[in-house]
Order: sequence, then structure tokens, then C-alpha cells
Amino acid sequence: MGSERSLFEVGCGGGKYLVMFGLKGWKCVGLDCSREVLQRAERYIEEVKNKCDGGIDIRLVRADFLEYIMEGSSSFDIVFNAGVIEHFLDETERLEFLKKKFELAKPGGYVISIIPNGMHYRREKVRGDNLGGYHIPEINFSPALIEGEMDRCGGRDIKVIPHNIFGYLRFDGVVSLPKILRVFLYYLAQLAPDFIWPRKFALRHSLTLIGIARK
Repeated sequence: MGSERSLFEVGCGGGKYLVMFGLKGWKCVGLDCSREVLQRAERYIEEVKNKCDGGIDIRLVRADFLEYIMEGSSSFDIVFNAGVIEHFLDETERLEFLKKKFELAKPGGYVISIIPNGMHYRREKVRGDNLGGYHIPEINFSPALIEGEMDRCGGRDIKVIPHNIFGYLRFDGVVSLPKILRVFLYYLAQLAPDFIWPRKFALRHSLTLIGIARK
């Protein structure tokens, strides 16, 4: 990748991922459509800058991603989103979103999406009871759907990784277990190496999926 690595995050929210990469020397751009959310991210980034020795290179942009036009000819080593894409219920818009991510990536760069797992075994309970704290319509992503859409948008070397195993245990009411036991089981699962979980089991019990493709 070169000495100066760069990241573009779509739907950057409060800026936690931007700061994680920025502290490691990455040049970062974060985009969100919410002024309030970006103000929160700006405050967080400033707090981090005040506490760390070196500066961090993070730029925030307020825009609708589908209408956003990149200034100059910048392209990025990683174009990333955590959530967001699952709320595009219309396939045409969703593919447009994904194609735009690939357009922003460097040749050989990576397009990455962290997406709610539409096939974990407590999905209907979590969504139906609003246990995640919001109730915005979203599609049920599967590995096949992620792979297929990344392939249609020009991705190569596509992988889908089960992520956040037993993540649904963090939500009260999702299973009939005491909270202390649910929390213990969740963190115990995070300490276990990924290879111990058979893929079918991991897909059934992971709260999120990570789709990764190269441009």
C-alpha cells in the first residue's frame, strides 16, 4: 500500500473507526448526512487530538453519499462502512451505493462492509422487538447476497466473514438467561479463535457479517 495509507468511511457516525485508523497514521475522510452526528464526531476527534502527542489527519464531510462528488482525484486504500447499506431496500440504489464505494477505492484497494447478519437465529426477535435500539427498515443480508452484489459491482477476491459471534446476547430480552451469564458467554466467545467455530454455526450465531473485496 504505500507509506501514506488512506481510508474513506461512509456513514462515519461518531467517528470511532476514523479515530482508530487515524491514531495509526492513516489519512481519513468520514462522510455522514447528519449535521448532529458529525458535530459529535468532531468533538470526539478534537478530544483525541488534545490527548495524543501527534496529530491525526481526519476530515469530515456532510453529504448524501449517492450525490457526493469527490474533490480532485483522491482514491483510498480502504472504502468502508459499518451498517448503512442494509437500509437501501431498493436494489438499484444499493448497487449504486456499492459501485460508488468501488469508484473511490484505489486499484488493488479494498471495499469493506460490516452488515447486520440477516440469518442469525435470533434475527426476528432482535428486529421485531427493537432490541438493537432502533427500528429502521433493512434487508436481510446473507453471505450469498453480499458476494453476489460485490461481484456485480466489479469486486474480486471476495470474502464474507462471520463477525461478532453471539453478539445478540448483549441485548436484554433476546434469550432467557441472566444478564451476567449472557455477558460472560459473549466475552468468552470473543476470546475464542475464529477457527474453532464451524462456518455454518458461526453464520447462525454471528450478529454481523464482514464483506471484503478488492478493486
